[in-house]
Amino acid sequence: MKKIIIILGCMFLAISKGWSQVSPEENLRANLNQFRSNYDVTYYELEVKVIPQTQSLEGTVTMHFQTLENLLRLQVDLDQNLEVSTITYQKHKLAFKRQDRAIFVDFLEPIPKGELASIRIEYKGRPPMTQNAPQQGGFDWRQNLSGKDWIAVSPQQTGGSGWWPCKDHISDQADSMRIKIAVPKELIAVSNGRLTSVLKNRSDGFWSYQWKVSEPIQTTNVMLSISNYVLIKDTYESDEYGNLELSYYVLPTNEAKARTHFKQVKTILRTYERILGKYPFWRDGYTVVDTPFQGVYAHGLIPYANFYRNIPEQNVDYTLLHGTASQYFGNSISNENEAALWIPEAFSTYAEALFIERRKSYVDALEYLKKYRKNIKNAAPLASLSPTVQIRSDQDPAYKGAWIIHTLRKIVNDDSAWYALMRDIPQHFAHQLITNEALVRYLNQQSGIDCTPFFNHYLFQLDPPVFEFMAVDNPRRYKLTYRWRSRVPGFKMPMRVTFGDRYQTLYPTQEWQTITLPKQDGQKFVLDMDRFYVFGNHLPLPD
Repeated sequence: MKKIIIILGCMFLAISKGWSQVSPEENLRANLNQFRSNYDVTYYELEVKVIPQTQSLEGTVTMHFQTLENLLRLQVDLDQNLEVSTITYQKHKLAFKRQDRAIFVDFLEPIPKGELASIRIEYKGRPPMTQNAPQQGGFDWRQNLSGKDWIAVSPQQTGGSGWWPCKDHISDQADSMRIKIAVPKELIAVSNGRLTSVLKNRSDGFWSYQWKVSEPIQTTNVMLSISNYVLIKDTYESDEYGNLELSYYVLPTNEAKARTHFKQVKTILRTYERILGKYPFWRDGYTVVDTPFQGVYAHGLIPYANFYRNIPEQNVDYTLLHGTASQYFGNSISNENEAALWIPEAFSTYAEALFIERRKSYVDALEYLKKYRKNIKNAAPLASLSPTVQIRSDQDPAYKGAWIIHTLRKIVNDDSAWYALMRDIPQHFAHQLITNEALVRYLNQQSGIDCTPFFNHYLFQLDPPVFEFMAVDNPRRYKLTYRWRSRVPGFKMPMRVTFGDRYQTLYPTQEWQTITLPKQDGQKFVLDMDRFYVFGNHLPLPD
C-alpha cells in the first residue's frame, strides 16, 4: 500500500511572546556546554540506599562513557541538597568543583578521544521533597493505609540529578542501566526494567532489589517507588510478537480491585499494537505501580494513582490508556530538546482518540477530542527555534498538539495512509531521541506533500489560522469570498464547509477567492470545526 506521509518542514517565523528561558541557576544543567558535549554516556550503575527514618539517601553511581574529544574535564549534575564525598577514576580520587547543580570533574591527564572510561561517584543527603505536587518534582515520603512507608520520586522537573548524579540532559540517554535499591526488609523497591535479583542477607538488615534496563533510557525516566507492595503477575499474549510480562505492584488494600481492574491492560496493549505496532519495551516488560501522585510516566513503568476508576463514557482507565501511549511516543521516542516537546505530547494524546475510534467509533473519538479542545489556552507558541527555550504553555503541547495532528489527518485525507503513518513513526524512531529536523528528514523521504507553512503556523504562532469570509446569502445560492489569515508566508490548507449534509472542500490561500455554493432554503453555511482546528471570522461586506 502506498504510504502518504506528511512533510514537517523547516520551522521558522518564531515569535517570542510566551517564551521563557530556564532560570540562571538551571542553565548549567539545561545547556550543553563544552564539558557536557565532550562525552557520551553508555551505561549507568546506580546503587542507592533509601532510609525512610531520616528521609535520606546514600549511594554510588558508576557512569560509563565514551569520550567525544580529548577530555580533561567533564560535568555531571546533582541537586544542591545532595553531597558528593568522592569521585574516583581507575581507583584514583579526582578533584572536583561544584557550582549550583553542576559538578566539574578534573582528570589527572587527558583521556583520548574515542576511549571508553568510567568514573565512580559516592554521594548522600536528603533529596528535594514534594508533597502532592509531582509537577514540581522531588521525593514524596508518606505512609499508606497499612501504616507502612510509601515513598516515590517524580523526576520530570528536577531531572534524574534531583536524586542521583548523572549527565542530566535530555539529549544523552544511556544505552542500558542497572539500578540497585536498598530498602528496609519489610518494603519492596520498584524501578524501571526487569527485577533480576533480591539480596536479603545485607549486614544492615536492608534488602536490595536489582533492576536491569535493556533499552536506552533518559535520566528523567529513571523512577523508584517503595512500599509493602503485593506483586500481581500476568502475561500479555501477542499474536505476532510472543509473550510480554506484566507486573502490577499494588498496595495490600488495593489488591482485590487491582486484580479485576488491570485486566483491561491486555485490551489496551492489543489495540495499541494494532495501531502503533509492537510495544517498545518488550525486553524490559510492562510495569504498573501504585504511587502517591498522578501524571508521571516512565520508561516501561506507569506510576498509578487514578483510584481504579475508568472514564465513564469510554470504560477505560485514563492513566493506563495515556501511560501506555506514552511508552510509544514519550519514552521510546523522546524529544531531544525543548523545541520538539510537542511531538511526544501530541502523538500520545492523539493515540488515546485512535484507541477509542478503534474500540468504538470515529464519532466517539471525535467527542473525546472535543473535550480536549475546550482546554486549549493558546497562551504561548508550542515550539521555539532555540533548543534551550522552555515554552510555558500548560497542557497545550498535549491538547492543542492532538488537534494539530487531527487537522493534519484531514489534510492527508486518506485514513489507510494515515494509520500507516501512525504506525511507521513509533517503529522507525523506536528508542531514539527525536528532533523536529529528524522527523522532517524522515518524512521528507516518504512524501512530496509540503506542510512546511502548516507547521510554521501551528507551532510558532499563538492562535490557529483564521478562515476569513464574506458572504451574500440568497435563497438558492451562497456567494462566498474567503481566505486564510496568517502571518506565515505561503500558508495554505484545505478547508471543508457544508450546508446541512452536503460537504464541499475549499482550497483557501492568503489571497481572496470567490465561489458560489448552491443551497436549499433554510440551510446554514458552517465551517467543519470537527475536523480542523481553526478559527472562523465572518466579515461584513464592504460598502
